[in-house]
Amino acid sequence: MGSLRAQGGVRTFLPSSASQTGHRLPVIELTGVARNQSDAVRSYSSQNKQGSNGRLSCIHVICIASTVCVWYASSLILTAANKYTFDTLQIPLPLSVTFLHFSFIALILRLCFCAFPTLFPPLPSLPLSSLLSLIAPMAILAAADVALTNFSYHLIPISTLTLIKSSLVFFTYLLSIACGLEPFKLNTFATVVVIMVSICLTVPEMKVKRLLGVAVAFGAVFVGALRWVLVHRAFKLYPNLSILQLLLLMQPMASIALSPVVAFYELPHFIDSLADLFDPSRLFAAAVVTASGVVVAVVVVFSEFQVVSLTSSVSLCIAGVGKEILTIIMSMVIFDEVLSSLVLLGTACFLHLMVCCAQCLQSREYYITVG
Repeated sequence: MGSLRAQGGVRTFLPSSASQTGHRLPVIELTGVARNQSDAVRSYSSQNKQGSNGRLSCIHVICIASTVCVWYASSLILTAANKYTFDTLQIPLPLSVTFLHFSFIALILRLCFCAFPTLFPPLPSLPLSSLLSLIAPMAILAAADVALTNFSYHLIPISTLTLIKSSLVFFTYLLSIACGLEPFKLNTFATVVVIMVSICLTVPEMKVKRLLGVAVAFGAVFVGALRWVLVHRAFKLYPNLSILQLLLLMQPMASIALSPVVAFYELPHFIDSLADLFDPSRLFAAAVVTASGVVVAVVVVFSEFQVVSLTSSVSLCIAGVGKEILTIIMSMVIFDEVLSSLVLLGTACFLHLMVCCAQCLQSREYYITVG
């Protein structure tokens, strides 16, 4: 060990091989250390981003699943209530009930927006041209869809109506392609065509009271497909427009569109026939069921729009497979509808094709799109 005297007179001891100048690492070594640290930071950030995307995807799936479950339950309750009112109680007021549903939904939304401004988004404001070209057609189509569906309840069984309404995926997919919302895919197109053919072959084997009900149901299907395609397009054009804001714009217009038909056609006919069909207990039961159905209708409409906003209009149709199965089971258990073996076979084949169509769409990531 050699001894060196520091400038302050303090003796220090260093190895004789030590340099008297400050020790420095080579520049290339420092650069390598910096590069390794930078790579580590980037790797950590990438892992955090992947973890964040995974959490977002998981939350997205949970939101879709919970919304679909709420839609299933509320839709089954509303279907049973409408069937009981229009067919069992023989109250011929499908348009009036639809008008009440839309009017109360609009009233409830308006009250919520005014009473709880901090909990809801601001009142929507769109140009008049957009209101007339986009919102008004959606409102009219929504009113026509629900009204035609309610009108067909006392004409055909629930199982027949459910099977016909299942062709919604065929018309929705074609209209979505025409509007540029969905790309054309041959295997998906072939699947929806086979679905439509199987429905057309199965419906004639079912017990139908009047063929008019079949025509009305198919009319409701086409109107409903156009309605949901326009809703999907609205969310694409105005991504900042929330579901509640869109409903607040649509529901009053739908009520206004129905009001002339209800006031000048349906109610006068019902009042004229009321003298022969007057039954206080039946009217009271219809009033209770209709009032309860208003609350359920709010949940149904909101959940449907939520599914479309989270996925797409075609995905809404695909998600309806489970609801259709449960609806057919409900029609057989509660309303004692009987399906022949041929109809059951055709329905099973159709539902299998719907699952195949869902797999085709899922392969193109129609269900879940995260950021």
